[in-house]
Amino acid sequence: MTKISVIAPTGERVEAELVRFFDAYGKKYLVYTLNEKDDQNYVKLYVARIDVGADGKSFGEFIEYNDEWTNVKNEFRKMIAPGGAEINDL
Repeated sequence: MTKISVIAPTGERVEAELVRFFDAYGKKYLVYTLNEKDDQNYVKLYVARIDVGADGKSFGEFIEYNDEWTNVKNEFRKMIAPGGAEINDL
């Protein structure tokens, strides 16, 4: 996997592994992992919506609205479905 640098909510810069970078519903999403495991021993995944600031630099934002989370989760379901759906990877 590709290593990327992300800034955690604490402000700390951490190294993560890129899982997927895709376009859906006219927005860009970054999926990454810090290789942490949850209570059921699954690897935790994180998702950020990627926007471009006035200075031209990209930055990630939290997904705050339920309808946007629903859309992203639907894209995940398509990705892992048998046969897999074509997703606009970036």
